[in-house]
Amino acid sequence: MQERDQVVKRFPAVAELQTVHKKKLSQQIAEQLLLLVEEGRIGPGDRLPPERDLARLFGASRHAVREAIRGLEQQGVLASKQGSGTYLVLGGEQGAPAALVRALLNSRRRLAEVFQFRMILEPQIAALAAAAEGERDIAALEEVFNRQKSAVRAPETAGGGQAWALADRDFHLTLARMTGNSVLVRCVEMMHEIVDQSRASELQTPRRRQASLKGHAEIMAAVKRGRPQAAARAMERHLGFIERLAVAKS
Repeated sequence: MQERDQVVKRFPAVAELQTVHKKKLSQQIAEQLLLLVEEGRIGPGDRLPPERDLARLFGASRHAVREAIRGLEQQGVLASKQGSGTYLVLGGEQGAPAALVRALLNSRRRLAEVFQFRMILEPQIAALAAAAEGERDIAALEEVFNRQKSAVRAPETAGGGQAWALADRDFHLTLARMTGNSVLVRCVEMMHEIVDQSRASELQTPRRRQASLKGHAEIMAAVKRGRPQAAARAMERHLGFIERLAVAKS
């Protein structure tokens, strides 16, 4: 604490920075630095404290601080000058537009909200789909699943990413249709634009596609066996794991 107080005394503008913990440290550090910009505590041309001082403020390693700074440099927010330090360049001649700060902060918040919405709605949809009857609906779900399986194997250059996202969307929409509830179907259709944010190409990775396929297989198996509770639990596990992967990538 004494070391932190010494840094704050030398750099009053960064007094609001908090010790980081839990999720990826470099991501937390970047978010807090962006908040300083958004709140106007530091402006274009201002120099950040040295890495060692930031590490003390955050209670993190210098490696985590360096990783966060490197990420913000790639986004055009910061610039490091050898022998001089790291400066905020946002809004300068070569800096990113001011709206970038809010966009970078809001994107992660928005993503969390999208998954929160999905977690409320989609396990219940899976349960209702499992309780419904209809071999034709099961066949439709299997067809979508097979399309997604093919998309996972297809390279990005061959449109694999776009095909995967479309099949992923259709899988969840097909489940909604299987419930026989037109209001749920319409709700899922109307929310596609929001939910698609969690399927954006920049959030896709081979690991996420494989995890999505595995989750869908478990959901489909529970639906085919007519086990509503198992289908709901499978959907919860699926969404929870995909959220962790997507947030880590964002």
